[in-house]
Amino acid sequence: MRDAALAQAIEIIGGVSAVAKLFGVTPGAVSQWDRAPALYVYKLAEATGGRVPTEVLRPDMFPTGTAPPADRATRARRKVKT
Repeated sequence: MRDAALAQAIEIIGGVSAVAKLFGVTPGAVSQWDRAPALYVYKLAEATGGRVPTEVLRPDMFPTGTAPPADRATRARRKVKT
């Protein structure tokens, strides 16, 4: 059974076919995902416009309160500019 965060991300992106096209895989491959594959977590989160963040897609990889490296770098740059 697909987890709720992945289902939400797929819906936001435009469905299984849209996600398959985004990653260059078949819709059948996406349909087999029970949770977001580790390889695709960053790009999935980005494709949702941040509405489904990495720590929601894969809490086992990104515990609550932690940000992926790219997000940390962005935040660091913002702090320097402020």
